[in-house]
Amino acid sequence: MSYPEDTADKRLAGKTFVYTVKVNGIKQKSLPELNDEFAKELGEFDSLDAVRTQIRENMEAGKAPHGRACRERQTGGRTGKAQ
Repeated sequence: MSYPEDTADKRLAGKTFVYTVKVNGIKQKSLPELNDEFAKELGEFDSLDAVRTQIRENMEAGKAPHGRACRERQTGGRTGKAQ
């Protein structure tokens, strides 16, 4: 590998080095196929549709309190209701 004269590290500037490397392995993530078998491996679901339904319900349940808190921060606690 040749380093240019204007390289940031002046110790390497204009010099050529030969590097030897050893690759110990190549890793690749393997994601499971999203199907009913995957859902059953999760333990409590019979189908992928059941997993999706549960995720949707969890997201909707968590969204309501967050939305209210966000609105209260934006309005300084004023909800617009007559007091």
